[in-house]
Amino acid sequence: MKVLGKSSLAIVMAMLLQMNNQVMYVNAQETGGMVEYQEITEVSISVSTIIAEPDGSYIEIFDPDVPVNAMNASLANDSNEGEESWIPAPVVVWEENDIGNKTGSINVSVPDGYDGYLTGYLGIELFKDNELFYQTSTSFADWANVTSLNVSSFLLKEIKDTGVYVVKVYQKDEDGKSISGYGISEEFNYVNPGVQLDSPQNVKWSDTVKGLLTWDKLDGAGGYYIGLRRDGREVGGRIWWSQNGTTNNINLSDLINISGCYTVTIMALSIDINVKSHSQWTDSDEYYTETTEEKVSNSLKNVLDGLEGINITDPDAKDKIATAVESVVDENDLSEMKIAMQTSDDVLKQIAELEELYASSNNIKVNQNIADEVGLDESKINIVGAALNADADREMSFSISKLDEKFEIPMDSALYRNTIQFQISLDGTIDNSTQLRIPVQITIPVPNGISLDRLKILHYHTDSSLKEIVTWKNNGDGTISFTVTDFSPFVFTEETVSVENIFIDISTSAWYYPAIQFVYDNGIMSGKGNGQFDPAGNLTRAEFVTTLYSMEEKPEVSYNDIFSDVSNGQWYSKPVLWANQNSIASGYGNGTFGVSDNITREQLAMMVYKYAEVCGYELEITEGVLERFNDSTQVSSWAVTAVEWAVTNGIISGTGDNRLNPQGNALRCECAAILKSFYERFGN
Repeated sequence: MKVLGKSSLAIVMAMLLQMNNQVMYVNAQETGGMVEYQEITEVSISVSTIIAEPDGSYIEIFDPDVPVNAMNASLANDSNEGEESWIPAPVVVWEENDIGNKTGSINVSVPDGYDGYLTGYLGIELFKDNELFYQTSTSFADWANVTSLNVSSFLLKEIKDTGVYVVKVYQKDEDGKSISGYGISEEFNYVNPGVQLDSPQNVKWSDTVKGLLTWDKLDGAGGYYIGLRRDGREVGGRIWWSQNGTTNNINLSDLINISGCYTVTIMALSIDINVKSHSQWTDSDEYYTETTEEKVSNSLKNVLDGLEGINITDPDAKDKIATAVESVVDENDLSEMKIAMQTSDDVLKQIAELEELYASSNNIKVNQNIADEVGLDESKINIVGAALNADADREMSFSISKLDEKFEIPMDSALYRNTIQFQISLDGTIDNSTQLRIPVQITIPVPNGISLDRLKILHYHTDSSLKEIVTWKNNGDGTISFTVTDFSPFVFTEETVSVENIFIDISTSAWYYPAIQFVYDNGIMSGKGNGQFDPAGNLTRAEFVTTLYSMEEKPEVSYNDIFSDVSNGQWYSKPVLWANQNSIASGYGNGTFGVSDNITREQLAMMVYKYAEVCGYELEITEGVLERFNDSTQVSSWAVTAVEWAVTNGIISGTGDNRLNPQGNALRCECAAILKSFYERFGN
């Protein structure tokens, strides 16, 4: 129930309180930014003061005579009266030891009689001497069905100096919005005892276990606060807390995933802060880490340095190089080598250098067997690392072929399109194992019909289950490279992305949605910028010939100074010249093309008709097909045949009310629909 709302003027008109679950009447009035209220009960009347902060962040209670529990359900920094999500304020209690002293630990729970749980999302504020001293938000969302929670890990370290401490806690939803009033603790009159817990000693990183931090056990410690830093900066902006005071180690390896210099600062928390306050912070020694690429590269460097100057014709060279390869295998995880080869050119060069030494000294040959049916230029295919997976005196065969139809992977057309399925294999590996001991990087041309912008490489198991989505890199020369640790079917495809998720002005419910999805998927039309497709916008003549030019996969065109409004090097120069050279569009006859003029529907029909003629498609026309349109006489004489053909073939269907609107401007959504209809009628 909302009682006090946020207001920059701090004006509160009325307030209701609950006592014993009964709503009592309260009279309130504004007095210069303050609010005085009278609580009327059957037995007493008391007056207290409330301040509504101008920024609405919280409401402070100063009068200790006001029963705190009565106020809890009434105060919040962002209340939501009337919403079903509004829940009672939590109960906030200082925990006490056996002799009744507050320990500095705080417990939060649901109020008695409330049939529900804590949301798991809490806002926590610590006040010292009536001043906001520390605040934080935390989430225990994974704790299901929790009615009580200790939040000391977020507050205990802050209670060090003498003062009066109060904790306020409110519940939030998943979006961080307040959905309860404040739960407010009693006052904790803390007096620093003047005796401090000893600081942790010998805080060191393990020499053998990654990320393991150790220190000497400390008597009197109830836990530890641990802050991790990388290159002097706190990692993740978080503090990790060990709740077990008897522990003397923690493994932080999950947080050490970037190369750098790591240090830890650690504080011991006192079991009883009334006897001893918390310790000072202590810093650990430094811990340096390598990236995956650095680790693999350094391993390869050491191996290659050991082979520097070796003569492969020496009697012991063969075994020495084979041993070096084995050491690389032993020292590096297969997945780490895969990452390093894919992301580091230096590692790839080192692997290639080691492979050359190994293949030469051990008489290993790798042949390529690329089937003609796959349509890949074999001269642009390269593999690195294959020979390192063979025994001595072995001939290997790297093969790419079309996957047999009976083994084809079924693909979801809603997710993928333009799918090409290859069987890629490497015969002659050690024991003919499908699992490589050293990854192989494959470089191939981009398969025909696949757009780099949407390329997905899917690696499948032999049972047609998905193994992985392969990471690839664009080499900038029409080829791509990817790294594998085993061979089986690979699918090269384009990922389908709904235009609704691309353009803010396109909805799946719009009649033109399928058409815009089609032209976008096929690279025929794109947006107008700022995340918009502008479906109701006009289309210029230059823009439309560009769509046809894109459908022809943008053939090369030499510039010719034909039109005065088409200069060389413009985005529309090649499309306009291509359209003119192929008699698709000839311009106005006054030396201009009209690149910026909006294209009319009959002009568009004429260009599509001419395009179909150039492509050799049927130009069948049904006589009298235009008679059903009320405005058929408005079709220009030069466009009648083209419009008749477009209507006959279902490419243009009219704008409604039996109208063709031939002189009207063609909209971008109409253009998309016409091109989609053209494709469906005549195919690719």
